Amino acid sequence: VEFESVTFTNGNISIKLEKGSASYGARIWTKTDGTYELRAYNGSTMVISSADGSDISSIVLEGKKITTLSPDSGKLDAGTWSGSASSVTFSVSGTLNMTTITVK
Repeated sequence: VEFESVTFTNGNISIKLEKGSASYGARIWTKTDGTYELRAYNGSTMVISSADGSDISSIVLEGKKITTLSPDSGKLDAGTWSGSASSVTFSVSGTLNMTTITVK
């Protein structure tokens, strides 16, 4: 499944992926072991935000090629973003394969 734009919401947190200038939209990829990955590509963006404007202090991204992400605020180190913002936009500079996103 490929998306030009897709938003996932869980409680107060939304994760929105936009195709942007990427060759492909975001994809939900079924791996051979039956698990799933959320994939984004060079030129796309991912916005993680809180619906009520409360600050996010930690985002843990697990998967492959997490180093292809660049946040617009805070600091990303080894797949963990830290800072204080109600919304964080990540620019994607290569293929990104995410298995888990944990927001606090």
